[in-house]
Amino acid sequence: MKLLEAVEVVLREAGGPLHYKEITERVLAKRLWSSEGQTPARTLNSTLAVEIQENGSESLFVRTAPGVFGLKHARPARAAGTSRSVTQETTSRKLGTQEIKNLARQIVKSHPEGIRYGQLVTLILDEYPNTPRNTVEGSVWNLDAHFPNDVHKPLRGLFKPGPAGVAEQDEPETAPQSPLREAMFYEAFADWLKRDLEDATDAVSLGGAGLRSKWSTPNVIGVYKALPSDRIKFPHEIISAEIKIDPQASVVAFGQAVAYRLFSTKSYIVMPDTISKEDQGRLEALCMLFGVGLVLFSLNPEQPDFKIRMRAQRFSPDMYFVNEFADGLHRLDKDLFNRLFQ
Repeated sequence: MKLLEAVEVVLREAGGPLHYKEITERVLAKRLWSSEGQTPARTLNSTLAVEIQENGSESLFVRTAPGVFGLKHARPARAAGTSRSVTQETTSRKLGTQEIKNLARQIVKSHPEGIRYGQLVTLILDEYPNTPRNTVEGSVWNLDAHFPNDVHKPLRGLFKPGPAGVAEQDEPETAPQSPLREAMFYEAFADWLKRDLEDATDAVSLGGAGLRSKWSTPNVIGVYKALPSDRIKFPHEIISAEIKIDPQASVVAFGQAVAYRLFSTKSYIVMPDTISKEDQGRLEALCMLFGVGLVLFSLNPEQPDFKIRMRAQRFSPDMYFVNEFADGLHRLDKDLFNRLFQ
């Protein structure tokens, strides 16, 4: 039985959400799934997190609290795993810098295919939610420099186990390729928007139609907000992005990006670099006219190589639609809302 199928069986039997450690214990006890790795709980947690991130509102699963998962249509119940002392100890602890680095190294080792920076941070915070996000981010961004024999960074924002130049040589040249999906680029662009373009203080993958309308659900949402050290505070700014992998979808992308301006201070279109020169020229002219940003990228999930063609202009959004968007995001994921806006 596949891992997600085993998780579904356990959650239906439980009748409500469970902590991922409790789910793992029940899955293994019932012999519904077996793991060859040494950290099956983290493998399960990571698998559920990626499933929810990639499928959004279409996912069967939902995160109800840090590290706690349930079925979307199951009756609500108290997460049995959260009553255990080991879970209480985990969720209440604050990790130190070295503890974060050691944990991050273990997580990377359990992901031979590699794990992106944003996903790594999310997994650590799921397990230790009382640890400040800034502490986690500051501890893992250069993990490869601290553990050069255990972790390497073949691409920007991607960690893989082992020293540099070894893991890549062992991979077969003719490895089967999965069909491209837009969701494969969401997390990478969120990282790029925050760390390279520096248009957002924080940015996350949203995607799908979780806010009930494709016209109001950006693929990536970012927020530019004042830092605690800033002497003069300013209102939060929402940055939205629409990502397309179809080079012929520029008209649809432009329409959605313009619609996002109702609640966004800045809005971006992210198109593959295989777009025709004619379409690119028309799109650049429209972006300049309407103040929408334009980014081109390579259709390679491992190395998308985002390149800015035109920075988005700053606009004052309509506060009615800002609050409508905020209400929708709060209903969809309260923890995500609090992370971005509080």
